[in-house]
Amino acid sequence: APAFAAFTDGQPVWTPMRTFPFNLTGHPVLTVPIGFSNGLPLGMQIIGKRNDEARICQIGQAFEQSTDHSVIKPNL
Repeated sequence: APAFAAFTDGQPVWTPMRTFPFNLTGHPVLTVPIGFSNGLPLGMQIIGKRNDEARICQIGQAFEQSTDHSVIKPNL
């Protein structure tokens, strides 16, 4: 992950997040927490058909109810 300081000058910073195509196409995307790696949070993207926000919210809710990832805190 880029250091937080990389975002302070107002210039765009490339990150490994893969949200750009869905921003362009208008597909709904939901990110849910799935744990940590080396103290950094990990997330899973759930991508739906256009105008199908309700379905990805249902999937995200089912995932969060079946795991404890959303309540785990990082080891600092």
